[in-house]
Amino acid sequence: GAGVVGASIARKLSSYDCRTVVLEKEWDVSFGVSKTNSGIVHGGFHYPTSLLKGRLEVEGTIMFEKLQQELHFPFQRCGIVVAAFTVEEMKTIERLYMQGVENRIIGLELCNRERIHTLEPKLNADVVGGLHAPSGGVIEPYRFVFSLIESARKNGVELQTRFKVVKAENEGDHFLLHAEDGRRLQSRYLVNAAGLYADELSAVCGAEAFRIIPRKGQEFLLDRNAAGLPGKIIFPVPAPNSKGILVIPTPEGTCMVGPTAVEQEDKEDLSTTRDNFEAIFHSARRLIPKISERDIITA
Repeated sequence: GAGVVGASIARKLSSYDCRTVVLEKEWDVSFGVSKTNSGIVHGGFHYPTSLLKGRLEVEGTIMFEKLQQELHFPFQRCGIVVAAFTVEEMKTIERLYMQGVENRIIGLELCNRERIHTLEPKLNADVVGGLHAPSGGVIEPYRFVFSLIESARKNGVELQTRFKVVKAENEGDHFLLHAEDGRRLQSRYLVNAAGLYADELSAVCGAEAFRIIPRKGQEFLLDRNAAGLPGKIIFPVPAPNSKGILVIPTPEGTCMVGPTAVEQEDKEDLSTTRDNFEAIFHSARRLIPKISERDIITA
C-alpha cells in the first residue's frame, strides 16, 4: 500500500541496506484514504498516553518541522482551538487540558471567553471558552505522501502501481505474490499497509483474521475567499465516537468543513448526500456563523 503509512515505512526502510518494493493497487500513490483525510497534525490532548494512539500522536506532532525541512511538503503549525458553548462542555475542556498537560504538550492553554475570541475572532459569540493547542497544524495529505515516496525512490525503493495482490503463496523462506494482471513478486517479508483493504490483504496472505468496517466522512472544500475562513483549526467539544464537525484551514489557503462519521458496509461508496450536507453546515455555522454554502468548491 502506498498511502501515508506504506510511504513512511518505505522511506524508513530506504535508509537500511535492503531491497524494498512498494506495491500499490491504484494508478498512483495516495489514491486511497490518504488523499481524502483532513490533513490535521493533532495537538496531543485527545487521547491519554496509556494508549498507543495517544503516545504516537504526541511523538508524531513534534516531527513535522523536521519532516517538512527534509521533504518540502505544505505544512502550517496554525494551532487548534476547541470551542465550548456551556459550563458543562467546559468540564470536558478541562479534562482535555489536564490530559494534554499529563502528555507534556507544550503551550496548551485553558481559555476564558475573552481569550478564545482573541485567538479566533470569527468564532460564534456564544462560545464561552475553550482550549488552545498551538502544537496543532495542517498538511496537504496527498503531497505529503508524494514527498515520502519520492524520497524513498531517490534512496533506491522501487514502486509498482496497479499491482493488486490476488494471491500469496508462503514458500517457507519467502512469499510469492501474484498480481491481478499476472505480474509476480518474490519477497522474504511483507508489510501490510493496505489501509481500508488491510483485512482483505491479510486474508489473502493467510495472516491475522480481522474485519475493517468503513467509516465514511463527508467534507466540503470552501473557496480561499470564504468569509468564514478561520486562522486556526476549530474543533467542537468531542462526542464519544467522533471529534465532531470541524472547520479546517488548509495550507493552500482554502477551508474544509466536516467530516461526518458514518459506518457503512461498502468500501467503494464515495457518494455524498444532501442530509450530510445540511448536518455539516449546521454544525460548522454553530462554530463560525460566517460559514456559507455559497463558498463550496467541491465535496
